[in-house]
Amino acid sequence: MNNREIKMLNDEIDIMAENDQKDRLALYNLDSIYKQDRFTTMKSMAIKKELLGLKYDEYQYKIDSLWIEIKKKDEVNTNKLIEITKKYGFPNNKRLKVYKAKAYFIFVHSPRNYFEQINEIVEKEYSETRMTEYEKEYIYWNSKYERKGMPPMCGENGEAIKNTN
Repeated sequence: MNNREIKMLNDEIDIMAENDQKDRLALYNLDSIYKQDRFTTMKSMAIKKELLGLKYDEYQYKIDSLWIEIKKKDEVNTNKLIEITKKYGFPNNKRLKVYKAKAYFIFVHSPRNYFEQINEIVEKEYSETRMTEYEKEYIYWNSKYERKGMPPMCGENGEAIKNTN
């Protein structure tokens, strides 16, 4: 990749990452406004209804609307990252000459119907050393292992450190 392509890809990945996080952040802001603890109330609609009372329908409508937008953006981002990866190889932080990687999170938030395609891409990109073990395992945590257990942590050299909790 030349410097112009690196700049273009950094800009594109930054936009994708911002789109990926914007509505997810809005979910947490709604929880804060409605004084909800997502990890407690996700488990039981009855608890949510009891805590919110008359505001439940309003809250749930806003949450559902955000999830519709999140799913649309995840679909667009996934397609774009697949296209970029096929053309340039996986755009990780070393290849893009940035401190922190963002692209792998796009695949972590990809819709289920892309998992097989993503896993094939990950295998290829990892075997061609355009992806760290950590990025590979974090993506697989979602696409292969269906988010069972905790995601891996990143070691100093990009190795995956499995969480045993």
